[in-house]
Amino acid sequence: MDISIRQADEITIEFVVDYCLRCDFKNYSKNEFRQLKKKYLRRLDTGTYWCFVAQIKARPVGYVDFEITSEYGNSHLWVCELYVHEVLRGKGIGTALMNYAIKFARKKGFKEIFACTENDNIASKRVFKKTKYIPARIVYVRNLLK
Repeated sequence: MDISIRQADEITIEFVVDYCLRCDFKNYSKNEFRQLKKKYLRRLDTGTYWCFVAQIKARPVGYVDFEITSEYGNSHLWVCELYVHEVLRGKGIGTALMNYAIKFARKKGFKEIFACTENDNIASKRVFKKTKYIPARIVYVRNLLK
């Protein structure tokens, strides 16, 4: 499978926007799509946010995005989202995206990349392990509605 990875642009960011809007399990309007696309394009111009899209035969099939965040006065690079189209999971696309992000971060001079996932997301855990991420923190969540 010939996977190419490139930085998101005005066209490929539409794949990311579509995925994000579908995560709410609802239909969305053209206006919602345009507004979120503008937001993502503005983020791409900040110099603190990057998004890379994996393609097969010029068709987007997955993406990874990450940004610089500050914690206790230090800047860290955090993976925001890693997504691969459902029918193509398990074919190395997520691993390729993460490896690309790692190379990019090294070129930018970062020493670490942070990522988190849900405890039951086996696929993400597998990608993180393959790309040599190590567990560093445990996050506890308290549901306040119960």
